[in-house]
Amino acid sequence: MAEANGSEAKIGIAKREIIKLVNSISGTYLGLRGFGQGKLCEPSVQLSAVQPLDIEEITKKVSSLEPGGKTPLGQALTASISDFPAGKKKAIIVVSDGKETCDASIDDAAARLADANVTVYAIGFAIDNDGRMELRSVASRTGGKYFDAQDSASLADVLHTISRELDITPSQKGRGVFTLKLDSERFSYEKDFPVEVSDCAAASMALPKLELCAAIKRHVPSFVF
Repeated sequence: MAEANGSEAKIGIAKREIIKLVNSISGTYLGLRGFGQGKLCEPSVQLSAVQPLDIEEITKKVSSLEPGGKTPLGQALTASISDFPAGKKKAIIVVSDGKETCDASIDDAAARLADANVTVYAIGFAIDNDGRMELRSVASRTGGKYFDAQDSASLADVLHTISRELDITPSQKGRGVFTLKLDSERFSYEKDFPVEVSDCAAASMALPKLELCAAIKRHVPSFVF
């Protein structure tokens, strides 16, 4: 992923599009595992447990990813089996730009994933033919799908296609108006403030407490989204 794709490194494109996807969905469980971060064949690392979507955490972890050179794809796929909590649908979205380079058996990894009922959606990002064939094999044997992506736009399209395949709910925005109204014997003041919530599924709101002076009556605002 360190190689350039046009004027930008592939890792930068991948991180940006994954973060954009994460910030456009809600109502799902999501975890993150990174691989290929070391110079040697270091094992993959679970960066975020599979849990109700935490956009801030996933964004931070994705932003920290940096390629090291090796591609321990088979180890990463096999290790991910233990990431899932019981009773949840198990699906992996794997993004890779190269073939296995740490001597793991992709066939064995695919067999173990299939036995564990883990479906793999594989994305080959500007990948060579050997890597493409490995990812196709894993996706096929686990009942998933393989996708090619060559640039930022196609990667974004593929990620959204997969999210629809998995019935991941798009985030819903909410809009409303917060009205501040102050009354006294000498003056009256009223002003509307537009409010927008980017993700209603993950939103919380605290009503403001105004302690201005004893002569001002406080009106508790109402919100409709």
